[in-house]
Amino acid sequence: MLEAPPSRQDQEHSIAELNILLCDELSAIISYDVALRGMASPPQLELALNRESHKQRSVLLADAITARGRITDTGIVVWGILAEDRSPGHAIDRRMAIDALLDGENRMLAHYGTAQLHVDPRHRQLLASELVPAQELTCGRIKFIWMSGTPPSPPAP
Repeated sequence: MLEAPPSRQDQEHSIAELNILLCDELSAIISYDVALRGMASPPQLELALNRESHKQRSVLLADAITARGRITDTGIVVWGILAEDRSPGHAIDRRMAIDALLDGENRMLAHYGTAQLHVDPRHRQLLASELVPAQELTCGRIKFIWMSGTPPSPPAP
């Protein structure tokens, strides 16, 4: 049995969800750029791999959006401590940067899971087959970095 095409309202809701995911991906790219530039000794390869994965996903999302709608600005933010203004030459604490990246990756993974419930079947397939597995990989990679050499943050005073 053929599935009925999504209604105009469903398509618009789906495009809105994809726009939010696109902004999440762009936020990730910027956050990884800040971490790569600001950390004294960042794990270059792993962070660069994650950044590239987010870049590839942003292209896939932008293509999906422009094929069915238009890209809207829903806000791009740098994650956690990485958003703080730093004076030149002042390195970002590695532990705090990795914490911020891990938190951002975990939030994105949760958002991808929620988005799968709210997009039309065509976009749900894109999320399930390409975007979510890639997000799971970047999340796992940063979690491994955190577990292998980044102690937990000190308790708040």
